[in-house]
Amino acid sequence: MAKTILLCTVGGSPRPIETAIRALRPDRIVFLVSQEGGPDGRGSRPEAERIARELGLEADRFLIEPIPADDPDAAGVRCGEILRRERARSKAARIVCDYTGGTKTMSAALMLAAIGEPDARVELQFMRGERRDLHKVADGTERPVRLAVDALLAERALERVELLWRNYGYAEAEAVLRPHHDALQVVESASEALRQRVARACHASAMLAAWDRFEYRRALALFNDHGLARGWKEVARLRESLQRLASPDRRLPLSLLDLWRNARRRAARGQYDDAVARAYRLLEATVQHLLARERGIDTSAVDLERIPEELRAKWAAARRSATTRATGRSRDGEVGRSVFRP
Repeated sequence: MAKTILLCTVGGSPRPIETAIRALRPDRIVFLVSQEGGPDGRGSRPEAERIARELGLEADRFLIEPIPADDPDAAGVRCGEILRRERARSKAARIVCDYTGGTKTMSAALMLAAIGEPDARVELQFMRGERRDLHKVADGTERPVRLAVDALLAERALERVELLWRNYGYAEAEAVLRPHHDALQVVESASEALRQRVARACHASAMLAAWDRFEYRRALALFNDHGLARGWKEVARLRESLQRLASPDRRLPLSLLDLWRNARRRAARGQYDDAVARAYRLLEATVQHLLARERGIDTSAVDLERIPEELRAKWAAARRSATTRATGRSRDGEVGRSVFRP
């Protein structure tokens, strides 16, 4: 069973934290305490130490980490560092962040750090109880309440994907959206409109990524299966071109244009080696297309009689040379030597 790690902010009231620990029974606890203030100037560290004593926690089961009590920037950075460190200690662990105690800044910092790590499978909770006045929750009424932040994380993912699309990062966009798409299917609090937005963006990213890999039939299947043309003019206008590219006839001028635009996308992303390779292939494909259209020559099986007479001798020699290299013999009939052996 995966371990459970609890990160909790500590303030002046120990009861909610003690209740959270008893309910969750975590394998490891990180107390986030204020590093200044309090009667002795030690912040809320003494409170965390008292909780550990009251619950009889072994020394290797908990850790006390001071964070700035009223500096949102520094507190957020520190909470993020602690969260990533705990994830690195145990990548399969379940991490729960309880922000009930501490100052408002500490609580906000832990929440923002948890939301900022969407790939870490972090859970958020706080301790809710009955209030008999405006100052304090009644002891003994506290219970843990989990927060659903899937919709919030999905919205942030959509913002990130918009930037990825601008840089033609379609495969990366799908990778970002896929876990949110799957999570929203079972989150009742998420709106149907948000589910549809995430699903369409995820499927469109997958379609464009397949197109970018020249997998035209796969891209067309994704386009049709997920109804990407409905109510989405920017994507709907791509259907005709994609249908033509996915057709069995590969010698379409449109495929040359697509190859050119693919090369430009690689260059725009700084992938210059890929861009040059695609541009080279474009030159080859253009010549192949012109030879097929104007001379009826199939470059995969060239009939020498179809080549202009003044070039036949040259290409006949080139063919013999290629055949000789393939059999491992030189023109003099000697066995060719490997460059890896004397």
